[in-house]
Amino acid sequence: AVTGAAGFLGQLARAECEEMGLRVRGFDLPKPRCQGGPGLHGSQVAAPSKADVQIDLAKTDPEVLAGHFKGCDYVIHLAADGRPSARFAEEVLPNNILATYNVLEAAKCAGVQR
Repeated sequence: AVTGAAGFLGQLARAECEEMGLRVRGFDLPKPRCQGGPGLHGSQVAAPSKADVQIDLAKTDPEVLAGHFKGCDYVIHLAADGRPSARFAEEVLPNNILATYNVLEAAKCAGVQR
């Protein structure tokens, strides 16, 4: 599983995993805040396809999220609210802390290896 699959790092991580022959389940917001960007060696990362699972990680109960992680061996957590215009205390801090907590708890409940 790759969280933040529509973002710059998420797209790169997904592509690398798929190139290694791994099946990837991508997670992102229904309307991702950040997408694409410059790729490696000056190339452009393609506009992302929709995430396999469209979900707000900060607002989803870990038990519900665990159902989406069933069958995953690994979780690469790259989802983050890094918008320069976002208010830190009101948006960035709660979004990033809650999302990370929910992902870690869900992965543990789902028996994800790493």
